[in-house]
Amino acid sequence: MQLDQLSACDWVRQHQNVIITGLTGCGKTFVACALANKACRQGHRALYFYAPKLFRALTTATADGSLPGLLNKIAKAPVLVVDDWGMAKIDERQYRDFLEILDDRHGCGSTVMTSQFPVNAWHEAIPDPTVAENLQDLIRAVRETGSEIGIGFDGDADRIGIVDGDGTIIWGDYLLLLYARDVLARTGKGQSIIFDVKCSQALPDGIARAGGL
Repeated sequence: MQLDQLSACDWVRQHQNVIITGLTGCGKTFVACALANKACRQGHRALYFYAPKLFRALTTATADGSLPGLLNKIAKAPVLVVDDWGMAKIDERQYRDFLEILDDRHGCGSTVMTSQFPVNAWHEAIPDPTVAENLQDLIRAVRETGSEIGIGFDGDADRIGIVDGDGTIIWGDYLLLLYARDVLARTGKGQSIIFDVKCSQALPDGIARAGGL
């Protein structure tokens, strides 16, 4: 898509996302901020984060109890700019929180991301990259065969990896949320769901919305 097409801000109204990649100094941040500025001039609110500072803010908010408020603020911004994704390694909790942000914004907000790295290298910035790396063969197989789902196990079958028909990885906490919703729908609300505390905030929030405890 050309810049003159983006300047009309149809991508904001249609809740589409923009990814800008390129080498240092090529103007990624300038373009991202220019798009956000144009969106603001057309009446849309925009929120900007330098990626490393965003993840530090998530860590601080987790520690002081303000994480729900921060996530809600980011989720509600019509335009979110995340600048320089992949510049610093992030831990699993930060990644889960970021995944929750993107999930909450899907279909109701636009996200602009800049990075020095091509999209096919982004998984290297994800915690425990061996997991994503091990799923690449499964992702390719799902896409090549047109399957609706791919399921992988580790050597002793105590861990599971799931990818959907588009090859997108469904992480453990989201998988557990699907199970929880099914159990609550079939057996009734008001039941306790036990899960690992390392899961993202999306899991307890989703369980609560489904009527679980």
